[in-house]
Amino acid sequence: MIFKDQRLLLFSALLLGLAPFGLRLAGATPHQGAGILIFGLTVFVCVLGATTQYRLFWIAYGIACAATLALFGMSSPLALLPILPGLQM
Repeated sequence: MIFKDQRLLLFSALLLGLAPFGLRLAGATPHQGAGILIFGLTVFVCVLGATTQYRLFWIAYGIACAATLALFGMSSPLALLPILPGLQM
């Protein structure tokens, strides 16, 4: 076990998941490199999380991130929240 306090990993995953939405709100134009960087950091957090006692959750979240990237072109499932019906701006 590398991490005994998983709050840092959860906060990192949440921050990385909502980063594309925050960038969009700030008026930044979408860039493929930024998306790949955010996805890579998210996968890195998932790999670190897989060393904790909640490894099944982190592996499932990593798989969900990869599926979200392949299906929707978004870096994580949390990045899809703003485009769900009822949450559009």
